[in-house]
Amino acid sequence: MPLFGGRVIDNNSTIPSTELTPREVQVLVLWCNGSSMKQSAWTLNISVKTIEFHRARIRRKTGVYETPNLVRYAAGAGYITLHPG
Repeated sequence: MPLFGGRVIDNNSTIPSTELTPREVQVLVLWCNGSSMKQSAWTLNISVKTIEFHRARIRRKTGVYETPNLVRYAAGAGYITLHPG
């Protein structure tokens, strides 16, 4: 079974996604798509400090601290779709 944020999950489990605010979801999706904090701030018309704040809250709420695992979280929660290759 794969590890996810220090927790063991199986392929049939769903990860709760209701704990993130809509803005946190926007920041998470941009983050997973490789946007820098500056690019994300420009896209969302907010400051880089606000992006930093949202990223910290996302990490704290999800318990996931590394970007590859956050990508898995976002995919498991249905926020993004992973494509092979």
